[in-house]
Amino acid sequence: MQGRLHVWADREVTTDSPRDVFAEELTEAVRVDASGMHPLALRQDDRLLVAIGSCRDEAATGPVLLGGLLEDDRTYRYRHWASEKVQWSDWREAAGRDLAVVGVRIEARGFHLLELCRRA
Repeated sequence: MQGRLHVWADREVTTDSPRDVFAEELTEAVRVDASGMHPLALRQDDRLLVAIGSCRDEAATGPVLLGGLLEDDRTYRYRHWASEKVQWSDWREAAGRDLAVVGVRIEARGFHLLELCRRA
């Protein structure tokens, strides 16, 4: 992804960039308890993408509440992308209950992505 625009959307988009089109936009189910940080949540089948952007001029840290999107007893594979690191983390696994609240730190005017895939 480094050096390239990637588009995530809930409808078809005309672009030459790589893109993923999700079936549902579920932003209202996500809460971010930090001023100036704003979420977007998209779901397609068992895949969920949560993006949190910051409009602040300084780094911000805050909890992201995902409880409304996850099933407590289901296992999820997940990974993070932080704009300051410019790379995805390794995939990990955890129960939905353990991912219901995720702390994120975002650089000034940066963003954080969280991709989750529900295990069968």
